[in-house]
Amino acid sequence: MLSTIHTSEMVTVLIESGCECTKPKVIVDYNSGMKGSDLSNHLVQSHPAFCKYIKWYKKVLFYLLDMVVVNAFLVPKALGGHMAQLEFREELAHEHRLEY
Repeated sequence: MLSTIHTSEMVTVLIESGCECTKPKVIVDYNSGMKGSDLSNHLVQSHPAFCKYIKWYKKVLFYLLDMVVVNAFLVPKALGGHMAQLEFREELAHEHRLEY
């Protein structure tokens, strides 16, 4: 990653697994400031719901549906839920099948 305000300084950070890891400061600063659209785009790209060879308007529809699912996933997570996104999507699909 290129930056005009950062040097090649490396910092030690604690990752989720509890281990210490060395990362460039520019990456740590970016990750700490990453909000809204960056996080949503990252979550949508984790489990895409559309195929490569479909019409553009169907891709837009599936992208919007993905955004709805991501937002529905983030609400319980903000309230203290610990479910993984893939598990949430599987449960949502299972409940939708039971309903119809």
